[in-house]
Amino acid sequence: MTKETFDAYNWSLIENKQRFISQVMTNQAVGRTCEDIDEKVLSYAEIKAIATGNPLIREKMEVDNEVQKLRVLKAAYQNQQYTMQDQLLVRGPKELKRLEEKIKAVTVDEATVLRTEGTDFQLLIRGECYKEREEAGKALLDAAALSDDGEKIGEYRGFALLLEKGAGDEKEVILKGAGIYRIELSKSAVGNISRLDNRIKEMSLIKTRYLEEKTECEREMEKSRELYGKPFPQEDAYRAAVKRQEELNSLLDLENRKEETEVITEDKEYENVQKERTI
Repeated sequence: MTKETFDAYNWSLIENKQRFISQVMTNQAVGRTCEDIDEKVLSYAEIKAIATGNPLIREKMEVDNEVQKLRVLKAAYQNQQYTMQDQLLVRGPKELKRLEEKIKAVTVDEATVLRTEGTDFQLLIRGECYKEREEAGKALLDAAALSDDGEKIGEYRGFALLLEKGAGDEKEVILKGAGIYRIELSKSAVGNISRLDNRIKEMSLIKTRYLEEKTECEREMEKSRELYGKPFPQEDAYRAAVKRQEELNSLLDLENRKEETEVITEDKEYENVQKERTI
């Protein structure tokens, strides 16, 4: 690297690129868009100023870098504010309502499970009551093979049994109470009855999971409520950098005009000398 040459500006471009790449690779906030810094064009006056070691050019590069960095941070902060606004006004309330409905439904179904716990086994399939697990499982498979999607095929422990098509050609049994609980059917007759029982036993765990999700949603909303609407922490630094950038641009533009005027004056003087020689 050579002092007071074009090298300084080239290294500045590389610095900007590396900063952006590092932010991407480390999952730090970056702007939604970026332009190729190589597309920046230097005026002839700026190139000449770099070659002559003009200190304003060095400062301009530093200020440009600072403005770019703060602009990226501000864009990320604004995106965060939009996300928090959406969380407070749309997604959060919608998710809370969904979870409250789920909790209410699973609470009712939990009571149904407790009420039927310890009773003798019986599974109702298409109006016929089965009291043996293997027979009940076979009847369930037969009904599943002949039933339409969404059709009610029976009842078990206070829950309606509906059939629904799952992934691919597989079918699912829906336990429908106040809520809806899916069980994928297997080819095992007794195994399917065990799956129904296991799903019913999970009712309290399902309720616990919904309660935890509700607590987490409320925590996120409270956090968003605390941070939403606060100004960009580095706003003063950003404004100061932009102001200085404008000042430097103006100073460099004045220097450029002054140099152009000097060149024009020199050209006119040269023309006058040539005219005098001609005469």
